[in-house]
Amino acid sequence: MNLHLRSAAYLTPMNQLIALALIIAAGFLLYGLWRDRPQKSSSHRSFRGKINGRLLQAVKGDRALAKRLLESAILKHPGKSNSWYTEKVIYDIERDGAGTSFRGR
Repeated sequence: MNLHLRSAAYLTPMNQLIALALIIAAGFLLYGLWRDRPQKSSSHRSFRGKINGRLLQAVKGDRALAKRLLESAILKHPGKSNSWYTEKVIYDIERDGAGTSFRGR
């Protein structure tokens, strides 16, 4: 009977509110950790879209090189669209001067 009185004393409305607040805070913390975890599926995926004609011109028709560059961009910048990766690779080629014949020089 003494045990029953002790457990009832711990269930005051204030203690219930504190316990509920702690459970909610733990839930938010766990959700934040889950949301910010690295995404294996998106960072290890391969480029599945059609290789852009501009990109093929920039790599002088080398489809394997274009695919490797796209997959490298996917690893470095996960979560973007296929068109973003294509534009990024073309931009990097032009910036580095490797696509000088592509730019009309």
